[in-house]
Amino acid sequence: MIKHYFLLFLVTGFLNLECNGQSSEDTTLIVYFGSGDSKLAPEETEKLESVFGNRDFTVKKISGHTDSVGSSQKNITLSQTRSRSVANYLQNHFNITNGYSIENYGEEKPVSIIDNALNRRVEIVVHFSEQTQKIKDTGRYTVLKIYNFDKIYFVPNQPILESSSLPYLDEVVQILKSYPTEIFEIRGHVNWPLWSVSKNDSGYRKKMNQLSTDRAKAVYDLLVERGILPQRMIYKGMGNSQMTFPNARKKEEQLQNMRVEILILKEADSIQH
Repeated sequence: MIKHYFLLFLVTGFLNLECNGQSSEDTTLIVYFGSGDSKLAPEETEKLESVFGNRDFTVKKISGHTDSVGSSQKNITLSQTRSRSVANYLQNHFNITNGYSIENYGEEKPVSIIDNALNRRVEIVVHFSEQTQKIKDTGRYTVLKIYNFDKIYFVPNQPILESSSLPYLDEVVQILKSYPTEIFEIRGHVNWPLWSVSKNDSGYRKKMNQLSTDRAKAVYDLLVERGILPQRMIYKGMGNSQMTFPNARKKEEQLQNMRVEILILKEADSIQH
């Protein structure tokens, strides 16, 4: 499985390059746990690798949460174990420095009264530095560049591109064709902050992740139609794990959360050091 995370190419207007920096605001990332469990599942560690693997960042706060199953005291203890599990993982894999706070709420701050899976979580408040791009060896592949196509907009709650965004795909194709041998990983994102979850929506996580995957697949299909070979592309949904604006209220912020990124990957063995 491909782990996530210099050709100079000038594109103006519609393109926001990750290497130019994101918002200077703090970002809240969320990892989820099984019922009664404090061990990070493989899909959650992969999420952390995807988010942190190619960035300079500072962790500011880690907070542990549980569902309401069990006693309040046991849930406080479980939330402590979960937050410590995440902190240990970040320290062991990314060598984060101390200075962040750890808060444990047990069952005190649920985000859903229907879907307990959303309440079994750890929230990580992190600040990414302005210069986030790194050339990182990920095993088989090396990430050469990350393009954030934040002006490719989707119809809300659907994997359908806004008609105004379709002309930009022709420019995307020209960018990708400038990489004759590289592999392209397409990542879809959604605007779905936890505070917006309907209390009657028990399928939140499944729908959120599927929508982001479907958006990446929609771009994949359109690129194939425009001549990019399918064997050179991979698509993946990131859910809401990397929202540019975690608490988006304005329409522009929401649209930027509904974005697509394309990672330019090269076989690690072909990189000259």
